[in-house]
Amino acid sequence: MSYGKSTLTAEYGFPRKFVTFLKGSWEAIFNITEKVESLCIPNDYYYEDDFVDYSNIFKRMQSLKTLIVGDGAFSTNCTITYLPSSLWFIYWTGYPSISLPESFKPSQLAMLCLCESRLVELWPISKKLSNLKHLDLSESLGLTKTPNFGDMPNLEKLYLRGCTNLEEVHPSLGHCRMLTYLSLDGCSELEKLPKFVCMESLETLNLCGCTSLQEFPEICGDMRRLSILHLESPWIRSLPPFLSGLRELHLAGCEILESIPDTIQNLSDLSIFNCNKLATLPNSLFESQKLEYLYIHQCSGLVKLPSSLGVQKYLHLLEIDGCENLKKLPSSIQMESL
Repeated sequence: MSYGKSTLTAEYGFPRKFVTFLKGSWEAIFNITEKVESLCIPNDYYYEDDFVDYSNIFKRMQSLKTLIVGDGAFSTNCTITYLPSSLWFIYWTGYPSISLPESFKPSQLAMLCLCESRLVELWPISKKLSNLKHLDLSESLGLTKTPNFGDMPNLEKLYLRGCTNLEEVHPSLGHCRMLTYLSLDGCSELEKLPKFVCMESLETLNLCGCTSLQEFPEICGDMRRLSILHLESPWIRSLPPFLSGLRELHLAGCEILESIPDTIQNLSDLSIFNCNKLATLPNSLFESQKLEYLYIHQCSGLVKLPSSLGVQKYLHLLEIDGCENLKKLPSSIQMESL
């Protein structure tokens, strides 16, 4: 496992200099556990002793604040029954238990990253995570429903990428006022999202690979900060008009999407792939002249592009392919920066 500065500092805001890399037997670690604040077990650094009581060792680590565990360091048959409540940062790839220990009190926890875990649920009982800002449960294939986000009032980033068996998102998600980033990329069994009631901080929404999603989530509140949207579902017919803040829009496999709202007016990046019901695009998409990148691929129903596309001062890339019914570009086309 290599956790470099780009991963820990840039992505998680974590100061790498505080990580203590400990190698050797668990017996050696056991002798110094009381003073350990940061523990990193490298990727595939497997401890062969199947009789080690890991939970008992963690019980002695009452000063532990940072825990980083690489994939393969623990047996998949291992059950973790204790973690110190002093922890504020957990990055554990392949976490082996079906839930976090019931005795764990996560009041200090700010970042929890359990990618490729065996989780079925975070906890069997409700836990208050008042300081949690970053939650990553990506590729946790046993996860069928999310936790209650009402227990996470300060959550800013939520990654559920590749949770291919996720079927239910708790309604409290729509009330996450502090959430800026939400990725459900690859959640192919998810059919419905709750109403977005109080998500005024959301800036990025990734719904790529949500191929069972029946409709775009209902927006009930202010979403003017939403600037990046990725969407891929063959079932969605329309988008809501409350997307005026978008700067990047990426649509893929939206096979029955018939139109794009004319309230979207300030795009710099537009990608459209396999959206065969789109016959044209609204003039408003290009009137601001802020567009820099335009990709249109395999949109067989597209017959016309708006005249406002013709005058773009900042367009660096124009790529149109597989649109067999589109016979010509706007006659007014003047793209100075191409």
